[in-house]
Amino acid sequence: MTFLIPNQPPPVLLSIDFRNPPADVGLPPGGWIAGGGLYFPVNPPDTGAGLPLGGMSFRDVVVQIQLGLVEGDGNDLFGVFVRRTASGRYFCFAITANGRVVIRYVDGRRSQDVIDARIAPDVRFYNGLGNPNVFGVVASGPALTFLLNGTVVHSVIAERGLADGELGSYLHHGPTSGRAVVRADWAQVSAVLPPVRFTTGNY
Repeated sequence: MTFLIPNQPPPVLLSIDFRNPPADVGLPPGGWIAGGGLYFPVNPPDTGAGLPLGGMSFRDVVVQIQLGLVEGDGNDLFGVFVRRTASGRYFCFAITANGRVVIRYVDGRRSQDVIDARIAPDVRFYNGLGNPNVFGVVASGPALTFLLNGTVVHSVIAERGLADGELGSYLHHGPTSGRAVVRADWAQVSAVLPPVRFTTGNY
């Protein structure tokens, strides 16, 4: 048996456009869909929450989600989470509307920031309330690479037991705004590689 050169792109595993949302899309508590976007609020201060997409567990994937903070301030974080397990462990990648970036590991009880810094000058970023940015994650084996608007921000190696899990949008309401609301415009999840093609021929 030998292998043939791929003849198609990696398959799309999930694609959601909130201009035409699926009938079974899950809404968060207090959330709503309007004007082509899904609005996800968090009211209690110093509280983080995630909105899973797809209702399934994903393993090795490429994730892209367009998000914008529409209500809140510079202490509110919004972004994505990946590989959330039943025990509550996951990684999240988030920014503030004024240019801070945080990559955080949560073990179900406590959180640890892998990085907490200003977004690098060479990373394209649209600041301010209401301006969307595209968050990307390439999850392949233990390696998680996080991108903002197509530029790599940072990579981490996930510990054992985080090979797959839920993914979706993430919002952490800080201590200084009345509430935080993030808008999701679309999301897409695809495989990392195209399907393997086999042949029974010889080399």
